[in-house]
Amino acid sequence: MESPGREIPKDYRKVVHHLIEVEGWRNAATGRKHPVVIPPNPAKPAVRIPTTPTRSPRAFQNWLAEIRRAGGRWPPDRQSPAGKQVRSDEPTNETTEEER
Repeated sequence: MESPGREIPKDYRKVVHHLIEVEGWRNAATGRKHPVVIPPNPAKPAVRIPTTPTRSPRAFQNWLAEIRRAGGRWPPDRQSPAGKQVRSDEPTNETTEEER
């Protein structure tokens, strides 16, 4: 199955299209149930896509968190906290040999 269409809400559709086209995820129809996106890493779980829009802004944010836990990135230009560069003039929490 290709990218989902009008069966999912517009906000979710933008994320799903990005995941499929850019990050290599797959879209699967699970019979009469909700569609799911499957990450390229088989060790990560598939993520269910809601088929009805919700009025709760937290529902979409929680779904994005589930996508990130499965290895997806949204928004596309977001950097992970691990990739954050620390300037050399900023103090770090590590102790040096001289301080020990």
